[in-house]
Amino acid sequence: MILSMATLRKVFNATMKDPAFLAQMKKQRLPVNPMTGQELEGLIKRIQSVKPDVLE
Repeated sequence: MILSMATLRKVFNATMKDPAFLAQMKKQRLPVNPMTGQELEGLIKRIQSVKPDVLE
């Protein structure tokens, strides 16, 4: 199954607001500092655009 970027954004954003997910993260003492799906997509694009010589 292939999901559209819009669907992935919607599901990600819903997860970041899900009470059960947030409760589990709190129980495990894991911080949740979510970005929106669009912000995350932008971050991924910036990371992918780093020049190979910079990565070396």
